[in-house]
Amino acid sequence: EEVGHNAQILKLLGAKVEDEFLPFRGKNVGWTGRLKNPRTVAEIETKLKEDLGAECRTLAFGPDEIKSIAICTGGGSYGGFYEAMDAGVDLYITGDAVEVYYTAKDAGMNVIFAGHHATETIGLKALAKIVSGQFGVETVFIDLPTGL
Repeated sequence: EEVGHNAQILKLLGAKVEDEFLPFRGKNVGWTGRLKNPRTVAEIETKLKEDLGAECRTLAFGPDEIKSIAICTGGGSYGGFYEAMDAGVDLYITGDAVEVYYTAKDAGMNVIFAGHHATETIGLKALAKIVSGQFGVETVFIDLPTGL
């Protein structure tokens, strides 16, 4: 089972992981996924807020019904946005907000900036459950939000 942040957020949203995405220093740092049941941008934003404690900034310029997602948690930056745009997905989710407002609008693309910290805790929590279950040790996640 994939326990990384990207895979866990796709799982949280009910999406099946499809492919690696966004090359960085010789390794892909994101994933693309497809929702089993399409959702709206608003539904996805609400889910991220409720389950991750994310303060989302959403650019809803694409289709309202989301079927395909590209995600790069944390600092997906400009590169991630343009790779997602080239991949033709319905929604790009990342942590850090970057200035792509008019490009997203012109391209008819949805983007959710869900916060660097908020998008990079879910994988650690999933790993802690696996470690606890396999090795019988207690794990504790200490959350130190940065507001970013």
